[in-house]
Amino acid sequence: MKKIRPYIILLGLTILVLYSHFDKFLDAPNAYMLDTGVDGLKNYFNPMYYLKYDEGGWQFSGMNYPFGEHLVFTDGQPLFTRILKVFQNWGIPVADHLPAIFNILMFASVCIGALLLYSIARLYRLPEGFAILVSVVIACLSPQLHRFAGHYALSYVFVVPLFWYLTLKLFPEKGIPNVKALPGLILALYLTSLIHVYYLMIGCLWVLAYVLVYAINYRKNSQKWRRAMILGLGASLIPLLLFKIFLWVTDPIQDRPSNPYGFFSHVTYWEGIFLPQEGPMKSFIDQFADVRPVTGEGWAYVGFIGFLVLVFTLFRWGRYAIKRHFTLLGLRSFPRSFFLAFWAAVLLLFFAFGWPFNWGLEFLLDLVPPLKQFRSLGRFAWVFYYVFSMYMALYFFALFSLLKRRGLPKLGAWLLFVVLLFWGGEMWIHLKLRNERLLQYEHKNILRKPRIDYNQWLEDVGHTPGDFQALLPIPAYFIGSEKFYSEFVDYFSTREGMSASYQTGLPLACGLLSRTSISQTMELMEPLSSSLLPKQIMTKYKDQRPLLLMGIGGVLQTNEEKRLLLKADSLDTRENITLYRLPLSRIQSTRDSTIQFFSDQRDSMAVLSEDFYATDSTWMHFDPLSTEEVQSFEFKPTYVQEGPIEVFRGKIPQTGDWEASIWIESLSNVDGFPNLLLQEFDSKGDRINILDGVTRFQVDTYKNFVLSKRNFGVTNPNHTLVISITGRGISCKSLLIRPINSHIFRPVSGKSLIYNNYYLEED
Repeated sequence: MKKIRPYIILLGLTILVLYSHFDKFLDAPNAYMLDTGVDGLKNYFNPMYYLKYDEGGWQFSGMNYPFGEHLVFTDGQPLFTRILKVFQNWGIPVADHLPAIFNILMFASVCIGALLLYSIARLYRLPEGFAILVSVVIACLSPQLHRFAGHYALSYVFVVPLFWYLTLKLFPEKGIPNVKALPGLILALYLTSLIHVYYLMIGCLWVLAYVLVYAINYRKNSQKWRRAMILGLGASLIPLLLFKIFLWVTDPIQDRPSNPYGFFSHVTYWEGIFLPQEGPMKSFIDQFADVRPVTGEGWAYVGFIGFLVLVFTLFRWGRYAIKRHFTLLGLRSFPRSFFLAFWAAVLLLFFAFGWPFNWGLEFLLDLVPPLKQFRSLGRFAWVFYYVFSMYMALYFFALFSLLKRRGLPKLGAWLLFVVLLFWGGEMWIHLKLRNERLLQYEHKNILRKPRIDYNQWLEDVGHTPGDFQALLPIPAYFIGSEKFYSEFVDYFSTREGMSASYQTGLPLACGLLSRTSISQTMELMEPLSSSLLPKQIMTKYKDQRPLLLMGIGGVLQTNEEKRLLLKADSLDTRENITLYRLPLSRIQSTRDSTIQFFSDQRDSMAVLSEDFYATDSTWMHFDPLSTEEVQSFEFKPTYVQEGPIEVFRGKIPQTGDWEASIWIESLSNVDGFPNLLLQEFDSKGDRINILDGVTRFQVDTYKNFVLSKRNFGVTNPNHTLVISITGRGISCKSLLIRPINSHIFRPVSGKSLIYNNYYLEED
């Protein structure tokens, strides 16, 4: 009892602190979702659908119909979800109670994290009472509590302290590295990768940084540093290899994006670590200085006490450097194992800053391609948060001990009291702000008690879910490939789509996932694409049953979405939602009929330049942007590594409404797409208008290319139009400028035809 008593006290205190703020969610954990925004609801929906409707294994079928997705790329916490699937198969309805399970796991992770931090503090010889208090504060001030609002898999406070604790077991304070501790660390790294893959990279980089500092520190002891290097490399590389093998065996997709957007968009800065980004302390500091804002991904705030400790530490180091006492810079007054952890955490902090890659050395990423997948570098600062927070505890306890030795125990006690009071106060404010964020919206469990009973609604209009093969909400969303993004992503569309899908069991024929196949995403958009394009998706659907469309009223929809709704049969409208039945025959390609129309009308059409025909005589401009003869769509595109490139400069001789279109290749090694840029200059050369054609909003895809289009008006034929393609990795071909209402044809080989820049080719 004496050994476990401090753990019981710590656990009770942590639960009490959490309950005092989050009692609403803890009293009824299944009644509320911590977040029902786009990411928040999706991260509940995906595992719930998997548990209720999928057969098991690693394939999730609730989105990206008919392809589905690997469970790892759903943010569905596959480690826990696969375990829960066993209970679901036994007849225990865990799917309907998954919000409660995930919510309890998140809050429990804070308690487990506090227990691990206490164990680490005791290894560093902090006394029981002080160790209990600082462990509670560090755990409850953790930046990972920000993830309670949406990114649930990243909210587990215990993970980084677990890596730290197991690393200390692998590299004990005294003696040589302990090989018996190696399997535990490898297992922890691998299993947490199945909660979220970020944990794998954070843990592996932590171990590599630790063993690097260890080897430098023990460079004179060849037995120690060589053994440490072998064990450290094994502990970090074996989990990576296991995860890679796991995906190789279970994931057949070969064209996931290799260069996701935003590697440098979510780095952190020193202000995100040592200065508050919210709350009363920030308001106070803002009166005296402008604090550089840091995005939420870069928050790892250690408390303002931490800023003071940083200042005092840098001041001491400055004095040591001036006196050339360089050995004292290594925190020699602390346990050596903490010295190693401290500098390893500093190395990870530098990485969280984006160093050295954002020093103009971005090409270094090509040497380690997997790093590109981790675009929120600020998350790697979490390691520094925990280690520096423990440094603060050791620092003030060392100061207390110093005052005590000098006969000032009361002053030392008051110092610790004030520090804990202020530090704990910021923890309290942090929890208060987190709770207010969760309570900002009424996050009721909308999948358990939905707004509309869709099964009953379908029954009322003479249908059952079995009459349809999938559900497509409008506005639709095709997010995850890092290439395409819905122009009007709507919260209501995602919420109602997931609610209807979970009730009916109909999978969503769109997606809101991570690192999805680029080619599959292009096929998913085909129901919305021009009827002139082939519909490969039709061969992938499981049968000929129609799609159930859900049109959301009162929100913006693209022209393509409006046209798709017009093709469907309206079933009924309730509130702002209309259900439609869309037979597959109505999204078939009209390519053949268009080719037949040209064949029948060719002799009566006006002949334009370069073998082009039109229903009316008009000016147009076509440039294949290639030296090859255009016999099919397979001709080689123009490629430049860095834009912009100018593809047209000239005058449009006719006033009216025009369209410029160009085919841009989807390259998997480049994030996003290049864009179409139109600029209008007057006779003096002054720019008077600028328009953007955003390629990632387009849905017309063909053979790994996307048709980027932009409408523009011509009011003065004497003005100059300049069309450019901006961005990186530009691969484009077939530029056409035409009046919007024109019909431009060009026959190519065989029965193939170019019509308004669409290539209508024989199968």
